[in-house]
Amino acid sequence: MTDLNIRPSMKKVWAAYAFCGLLFLTGCALYGWLQPPNLPPWVTGLPLLLFVWPLAIHVSRSFTLLSVSGGRLRYQTGMLSRSVRTMDLGRLQDVRVDQTLWQRILNIGSISLETAGETSRLTMDSIDSPQRRADAILESAHKRAADAGL
Repeated sequence: MTDLNIRPSMKKVWAAYAFCGLLFLTGCALYGWLQPPNLPPWVTGLPLLLFVWPLAIHVSRSFTLLSVSGGRLRYQTGMLSRSVRTMDLGRLQDVRVDQTLWQRILNIGSISLETAGETSRLTMDSIDSPQRRADAILESAHKRAADAGL
């Protein structure tokens, strides 16, 4: 059985970097045009704080992983404190893909998974090619069920 690792899309991260870069360049142009008097030199570095937001999104994306291997599905999040949820693929009942209009245009979406006997869904947002990934998870679950039936 092939291992499958899924992380959130980088599209959201790149969009945040581009937006903050645009704001930064606009601020630099305005500063150069207006040339405000009597500002301390450290004030010119304040616009760099804009990049804290996309950097936080980038780091959180790096510490979120949905993996399928060995007949189990594992969802882990967190950098300093970690949360891990493990499901048996044989008990997987429902795989759902949700996409808004903009997500369909960008080919990203959310995958929700539900197993037999559990009351809560596991949902991972901002996945590239979510339908293809959902089909791969279901295929792994079917292979697991077929192997268990032998």
